[in-house]
Amino acid sequence: MTTKRGSWTRRSVAFIGALTFVGIITVSTEQARPAATKLGQLIGVVPTDQRLASIADAIAVSRRLPSAKDIAFAYQAAQRQPLSAPPFFIVAATRAPAAVVNARTLNALALRRDPRLAPAWAWQVADRAKANDAAAATRALIRLAVLNRESSAIWQAIAQVSADPVARKEIKAEIARGAAWRDTYLTALSSSNVDRAIVFEMLESSGKHAPVTNIAPPGAPDDRRAFLAQMIRQRDYERAYLAWIQWLPDASQKAVGRVFDGAFTGAAALPPFAWELADGAGGTTSMTAGAGLTVDYSGSDGSILAKQMLLLPPGRYRIVTQAKFDPVSNENGAAPLIWAVTCASGGTALNELPVPLDGTARRVSGTPFAVAAGCEAQTLSLKVNSADFAKHLSGAIRSVAIEAVQ
Repeated sequence: MTTKRGSWTRRSVAFIGALTFVGIITVSTEQARPAATKLGQLIGVVPTDQRLASIADAIAVSRRLPSAKDIAFAYQAAQRQPLSAPPFFIVAATRAPAAVVNARTLNALALRRDPRLAPAWAWQVADRAKANDAAAATRALIRLAVLNRESSAIWQAIAQVSADPVARKEIKAEIARGAAWRDTYLTALSSSNVDRAIVFEMLESSGKHAPVTNIAPPGAPDDRRAFLAQMIRQRDYERAYLAWIQWLPDASQKAVGRVFDGAFTGAAALPPFAWELADGAGGTTSMTAGAGLTVDYSGSDGSILAKQMLLLPPGRYRIVTQAKFDPVSNENGAAPLIWAVTCASGGTALNELPVPLDGTARRVSGTPFAVAAGCEAQTLSLKVNSADFAKHLSGAIRSVAIEAVQ
C-alpha cells in the first residue's frame, strides 16, 4: 500500500509540476472578447464576457480563488447565460474540495459548451493528476498544448510526463491516430532530459529515429565502440542497438536482419551487432563478397571463429546455414565446427547446429529452440570444438540465418 501511495504521489507531482513548468498560460487570447465601450470604461462597467474571461484567466494563471464578488458574478452569469462556458468553469474551479464530483460535472459542462476553453483543460489536468488518472491528465495536457499558440513550454511539460508509462501509452495511441503534433512532441522529447531509453521507445514507436547526437557525442569509431561496450556491460541492449543502427552506413542498411549480414557480403558496421572475426592463432577467418565466410583453421583447441550479438524477441526459432567444407572425420562424437546460440547474460546455451563437413555444398537446419522473456540478448557464434587430435578445417559458409518457427 505504501508503494502504491508513493507512486500516486510521484505521478501527481509530475503533472502538477508540468502545469507549473508551463507558467503563465495565455488562455483567453483564443476567445473573442468584446471590448468595453468608452462610456463603459468611464463609468467602470466591463462587458460580461470580458469580465468572465479575466476571472477564468486569473484562476488558470495564479491557481487561487477569485474574490467572493467575482464568484457571485459567475453564478449569476451561469443562470443568465446557460450556453456560456466560462461561468461553469469558474463555478467548478471554486467549489470546495469536498464537492469535487460536482466540480467535475460543472467543468465537463464548460468544455461541452466550449471545447477550446483552456482554463477548463488546465483544471482537468490538475484534477485528474490528483485522482491518479494519468491517461486523462495526459490528454488534457495535450489539449492545452494544441490550443495554445505559444505552446513550446507545454510540449516540454508533456515530454517530462512521458516518464510515466501510462502517459506514454496515451501519447502513443494519439500519435497512432495521426496526431498532427507528433513531430513537435518528438522534438521536445529529444531535447529534454528524459531518460534516453524512453526517448528511443517513443521515437521508434512513431516510426522515427533519434539523431545520433541525442545518443552520444559524435566521434571516431573507437569512441562509438566504447559507448556501445559500456551499454552492453550495463545490459542496456536496446539502447546500444538503437545507437548502433543509426551509425550504420547507408550501404549497410540492407544487411540488417535477425542476423546482420547473414550472407557474409562484408557490410561495414561496428560490433557487437555485426560480425567479429578471429584471425590469428590456429588460422584465418575472412569475409569475401560472393564467397562468404572462408575458414582455414588447424588445431585441436576450441576456438570462436566468428560471433555477433542478436536481439531475438521471445519466441521459437531455428538456425539455418549453407556451407561447403573439405571432408573432416568426427572421431570423438562432437561436431568439429558448429553454430551456437547462447544468452548474452549468463551464457546459457540455447541451440547448436553442426556445420556440414563432407565436401558438398549443403543447406542444413537445426532443431527448433525457444528464447524466453528473460533472455534479452543472444550471441551467435561459429565455434571450433576441442578435439583429441588436430584437425584442418577448410571451406566457406555462404550464409547463416535465424528463422522463426511455429
